[in-house]
Amino acid sequence: MERRIFHIFAALSAALGKISLVRKILVLKPFLLTKANGGEIALLERLKLMKSWGLTIKVIIAIRDTERAYLEPILSKFAVSDIHWVTVDRAHYLIDGIECEVSLSTQFHALDTEFQKPVEDFFLHEIKSFEPDLILTHYTDFFATTAALEWDAQRVWVDQTDDEYPRPIQLQSFPTLASRYQSISHFIVASDFMRESVSKSYPAAKIHYLPNIIESLQLQTRERDRAYQASSAAPWIFVNPTAVKGVDFVIALAQQLPEHSFLFVGNWGTLMPENLPKNVRTIERQNDVSQLLKNARGLLMPSVWNEAFGRMPLEAMAQGIPVIASNRGALPITVGSGGICLPLEIPLWKRALSQDVNIWQQLVQKGYDRVSEYQKEVHSVYTELKGTWKL
Repeated sequence: MERRIFHIFAALSAALGKISLVRKILVLKPFLLTKANGGEIALLERLKLMKSWGLTIKVIIAIRDTERAYLEPILSKFAVSDIHWVTVDRAHYLIDGIECEVSLSTQFHALDTEFQKPVEDFFLHEIKSFEPDLILTHYTDFFATTAALEWDAQRVWVDQTDDEYPRPIQLQSFPTLASRYQSISHFIVASDFMRESVSKSYPAAKIHYLPNIIESLQLQTRERDRAYQASSAAPWIFVNPTAVKGVDFVIALAQQLPEHSFLFVGNWGTLMPENLPKNVRTIERQNDVSQLLKNARGLLMPSVWNEAFGRMPLEAMAQGIPVIASNRGALPITVGSGGICLPLEIPLWKRALSQDVNIWQQLVQKGYDRVSEYQKEVHSVYTELKGTWKL
């Protein structure tokens, strides 16, 4: 563990480049900043921590004017406070204390290269007005990233939150993106798996390992009721039932284990299968799944794609909930010895779900240990970053 932290510090120090004094951070986005997914939640948690260091942080958002009618309902859905209109085409809101400014225009579009120049021009104007020391963008927020790179590639950190990003060879089909993306000098990743992936695509770039903070990661150590944990009344929780998260696999697993209960959490809309097994119950998306986890038998995360991190296993382990996940992407690293990571083979998962309750009790303690280890790593990395920035 100590050796790993030493290497993290060495890599972080080497990766800082010419950025040694940071006081103002600007975030550029072509979409609203909410808590709609793990990547945005991780960004908000990181920004909140950096704001607590005394940094000035601002988020600039450029969206198409056709989104005007949806702006306030979407923000209200995610409990955003202090929404107000500065002008007819400019709104301001706070989310977790982070200042966000939204501009709307017929000339804004997140993906159509026909609108690349007006979006870039807008962001460049905002950059020059704010005069940041550091800009944060996301890899797939293309025109925000190209604008920032044109300003100063050495002061742009590009967040890479999943392994499904278009590789440089794929970007060659879009010359106005590819030429600018070749100048990316800094990436942010939250796992060693993503560090390796990004390094293969951008071998000359500096890779900043900034683990996800996960504010909700509070250990809830308690003695769980063994009888309840072993009973069919306690469901196996499966969050976000989509193809890439392994919904078809869990449905097949439920069919093979009719004596077990399963709870699917998330909105399917018209994609919900018509004939789910009788032992599968569904509920809508939850902004907070902590209460569900407390009453769960365990968490299932049979991701089909390569997870770049996987925060749900850590949240579950912190509450004493056993975790069974696929061995895809960063999940084996994130879960560590606190859970079970398996290939996506039904017999292996049937055997794992049917283990003796004593095995689960052992995993609960290992899960607590894994969470404590992760929290120490997060604290060490961000303490080092704060010191490097002389804060």
